[in-house]
Amino acid sequence: MQHLPVYGHKAAVACSQPLAAQAGLDVLCRGGNAADAAVAVAAVLAVTEPCSTGLGGDCFALFFDKTEGKVKGMNGSGRSGSGMSIECIEQIKDNSHALFVTVPGAAAGWEDCWQHWGSGNLSFAEILAPAIAAAKNGCVILRRRM
Repeated sequence: MQHLPVYGHKAAVACSQPLAAQAGLDVLCRGGNAADAAVAVAAVLAVTEPCSTGLGGDCFALFFDKTEGKVKGMNGSGRSGSGMSIECIEQIKDNSHALFVTVPGAAAGWEDCWQHWGSGNLSFAEILAPAIAAAKNGCVILRRRM
């Protein structure tokens, strides 16, 4: 199979799944920015490739703020459960204990990304709509080739 270059005239989205790429492109065409599109892509990938990027995982992002000329980062890794304390952790001797499992941070990371860096032109519900539709109505899942 030969891979040909693809050029975007005004916008481009690259990811491993066509439905996710289309969701990101649609967001851009409706006035969203790269942060909005990235959230839409990640949400659709959570439905179509949950083993790659899912709600049970974490979310990290780098964003170039053109106005400040700085790269900013976001750590959406999971947090400890709300009832966890340092004292509790210190009492556990087995580091494979279930209490060391974190709460997934992906969904909160998506919302943080949208709130801090999004265009403000689209609601969070509008950005998540393609993923919700794919989950609710079903979608084609492509076979991965190794």
